[in-house]
Parts: sequence; structure tokens; C-alpha cells
Amino acid sequence: MRGYYRDEATAHAAQRPGCWLATNGLALQGPDGVLLLLVRTKELIIRSDFNVYPIEVETALNAHPAVVQSAVVGRPPPDGKVDVIASVEARGVTDTVLFD
Repeated sequence: MRGYYRDEATAHAAQRPGCWLATNGLALQGPDGVLLLLVRTKELIIRSDFNVYPIEVETALNAHPAVVQSAVVGRPPPDGKVDVIASVEARGVTDTVLFD
């Protein structure tokens, strides 16, 4: 949390009544106490002036019959242009394959 400490946006999010920290996500806590993240309400990746919503990319990836699940995030490289990164779990694949 070092990058968020004393940040104005963090202070605003932490001041919501009844919340420790409002992350703008929707989660569900199961009977075993495990939290399951359901939705990221404000997730947006801006790549070369193009808005990329991870949930839209994940939905497209997950629609493929060979995909079990996916996760999409933005990664800021040193050149300042954000990369869109997808992690995909494929059916029947036990080895890890990395693409750059």
C-alpha cells in the first residue's frame, strides 16, 4: 500500500461509512470465509488512446471452448504506453506457456 498511503483518492475511498476501503469492486464472501471478486466496477485500461475494459476482453476469451477462465490487466512499461496482459487457463493444458 506504499503508493496509496496518504493519497487523496485513497483517503476519499476509505471514508465511506461502514467500509474499510471502498475499492469499487463487488465481492461475495462464502460460508468458508473466502472472498470471491465478482466485478471490478471502475476497471479501465487506456492503451494508445483506446479504452479497453478487461471484463469485455475476458468475456470474449472465456467464450472460446478451449478456455476455462481468463484475467486481463494493464501493465505500465517504462515507455509510458500501457500493455494489455491476459492470463488464460486452457482446458487440458498443464504446462505454463508465456507469450511476450
